[in-house]
Amino acid sequence: MLYMPISSMSKDEEYALLANADELGIGASAIAWAAAADIKKYIKGKRVFIACGTGGKGRIGMALACELAASAKVTVAIYETKHINESEKEEMKRMLYPYAEIVEESNAANAINDADAVVDAIIGIGLKGSLSGSIENAIDAMNMHKRVYSIGIPSGIYADTGKKCRKYVKANETFAIHRKNIAVQGPVHIIKAGIPSAIDIYAGKGDVMLATKPRPIDANKYTNGALLVVGGSEKYIGAPQLAYSSAKATLAALRIGSTYATLLVPSVIANAAYAKAMVVQQFQCNELADKIKGIRHNAIVIGPGMEEKCIGNIGSIIENERKQGNPVVIDGSAIKLLKGKGCNGAIITPHEGEFRSIAKLGESPIEKLHDAIEFAKRKKCIVVLKGHTTIITDGKRTKINNAKTPVLATMGTGDVLSGMIGAYASISGKPFESAVAAVYVHSKIGDMLYNEKGLHIIADDIIEAIPRFLKSYDKISY
Repeated sequence: MLYMPISSMSKDEEYALLANADELGIGASAIAWAAAADIKKYIKGKRVFIACGTGGKGRIGMALACELAASAKVTVAIYETKHINESEKEEMKRMLYPYAEIVEESNAANAINDADAVVDAIIGIGLKGSLSGSIENAIDAMNMHKRVYSIGIPSGIYADTGKKCRKYVKANETFAIHRKNIAVQGPVHIIKAGIPSAIDIYAGKGDVMLATKPRPIDANKYTNGALLVVGGSEKYIGAPQLAYSSAKATLAALRIGSTYATLLVPSVIANAAYAKAMVVQQFQCNELADKIKGIRHNAIVIGPGMEEKCIGNIGSIIENERKQGNPVVIDGSAIKLLKGKGCNGAIITPHEGEFRSIAKLGESPIEKLHDAIEFAKRKKCIVVLKGHTTIITDGKRTKINNAKTPVLATMGTGDVLSGMIGAYASISGKPFESAVAAVYVHSKIGDMLYNEKGLHIIADDIIEAIPRFLKSYDKISY
């Protein structure tokens, strides 16, 4: 088995799944109809009542009403219509006519009592705050019934915590789309709903959502992460500045951008670094570990453009960082120092040549995938095996990102990627999700720039395009 999808998912992972499905051309409407077709075989009874909300769960309930109409008398009540406009209400009525009878909320109790089976399709992962009185009344009536089904998480249960509202649906059986939510208990039927298994392995815009969060309105420069980039040498001045600049560009546009970044370089090149970086500190090669300890940060990128002799004991640096709970990104020459060592949860970003310097790597795509997974599992690290097809794996979870063009095959773009991974990790604290998000964004920006500049981009072009690409992900929390 080359990858192992997690058996259950959180609220955020469920939203990410839907976003990735949409990117693959499987939209909410297609999922609703496919889910309804899958669910109908489980519903027993000649008279079925379906309680629908106005969100995605409700849409599945309405599609189910249409699917069941050939074999059962279906009655539907739509709740919380005050939150939608008149055209949306009319669209729902047209969808249900002539398949189901629509009853008012006030008459729903009688319809529930007359039904052989009741389906809860009111509200799922979108639940916020408390339930309205009309929904609570519907839940009371449904809970009196002997056969109650819920689509997704039962109404009245918070998807992110499993905490229950004052009233919640006590379902006999639940239908989970693709995988069950972590808050769902009791008998569960997994409904594929037209979503392929490949959704678990291909990186998409949902993965960016998982690695980001809104910027608080009262944020300060330390609120959203502090990234430390360690790199550079007398031979390679440019590399660490590109990694730092990617974190800087991320803070300017990303809703989760690192809001503080420090560049730590060998003393011999410090003056050159000051020209581009806001905060620069310097070190002597024999004092790197102690210098790192004295700089404020909650994620670190180490290795771009460095000489191995200046890095010292990479294992000790990783261990100290992980003790602090800091995500670690290992890049460039620092990767070679891991040969024969464990990674202690660090993210490593080798291209194929660098990977072969520390481990076996086959020639075929399937061999490369297998070897990357096995290495990550054995060495306890997150591998970002860079290439036209980039593999991201921690040995348990695996994601693949396919670039559409070779524009990223130019000097410095790998350093930019390392800085982007570090920026995401400094905010989310989630190394695997950060690596996947950064690889996806990095690749998509490359594809976007190809349409503008062809094969003539440089690493700085990627940095400058980050805000333009990621602006649509920006959110402010109040």
